[in-house]
Amino acid sequence: MTRERMMNFSAVLLFVAALASFAVFHFFPGFTETAGWKVWLEVWDMIQGLDFLDDPGEFAILASFLMITVLIVVSPFLTAVFRKSRLCWWMATVMSGVASIAFLVLVLDINETKSLGKGGWCLLAAPVLNLGGFLMIRGASEKGDGSPFGA
Repeated sequence: MTRERMMNFSAVLLFVAALASFAVFHFFPGFTETAGWKVWLEVWDMIQGLDFLDDPGEFAILASFLMITVLIVVSPFLTAVFRKSRLCWWMATVMSGVASIAFLVLVLDINETKSLGKGGWCLLAAPVLNLGGFLMIRGASEKGDGSPFGA
């Protein structure tokens, strides 16, 4: 197995681990004693009431959470696209990095780590794993065989 192929396989594993971590977040207590899926009810209330427009911190958390959600869900399925297109890879990596850093800083600033449940730690691990997956992807070599993991 070549190094490029091993790196791309590792990227897929990190993407799948991020997706699994994000899925686990929904079943365990996140930031309180309630299940993590109830975050979506809070997100829906924020969007309906336009409450997030008044506070830049809430707007940043909401935007980064939604961006991270999209990236985590689609990344395992778009690995071949990220390998072939450097533009897509750069855009996704920059968005993943900025959203991950903003989300981690803001969540850890608002919540003490003592108040995080198992689901909260899974939610914080998911964007880091996803960003790691983006950083592991290597571009397609010119003599590639068309495999999604490289030559």
